[in-house]
Amino acid sequence: MVGEGVAAAGASVPEPPEVAARRYSAELVAILGPEPVFDLALLGVGEDGHVASLFPGRAAAAERSGLVLVERDSPKPPPTRLTLSLPLLAAARTVVVAAFGAGKADIVRTVLRDHGSQLPAARLLRLAAEVHVLLDPEAASVLPK
Repeated sequence: MVGEGVAAAGASVPEPPEVAARRYSAELVAILGPEPVFDLALLGVGEDGHVASLFPGRAAAAERSGLVLVERDSPKPPPTRLTLSLPLLAAARTVVVAAFGAGKADIVRTVLRDHGSQLPAARLLRLAAEVHVLLDPEAASVLPK
């Protein structure tokens, strides 16, 4: 990535992120059909409850219509990035969310136990038809036995 642009495969000049998002959305539709569905979405969960680049409280996390979105001013570098939308990820035939390490224990408890949580990871788990959660003992340490 150079500056605010996103380098397209085979391109020498980066394109604006909105253009890259539209182009990638069009590629998904061309390959997977008008309502794209992935066979598998494999995601990690961040300590703040984000998945992909869908961060809590950000516009991209609330978007319900797009396929590929632009996240600007991300709380983690790089500040400008593309992300798949929550509805697109949730539509996957199988969704796997992984969390490893003691630093994820509190957010794992919230995501799995707070059924009203608006965290992107929690919303994804509620929306997806088939979900698997992978945890190591440290990430699972504060869950009821």
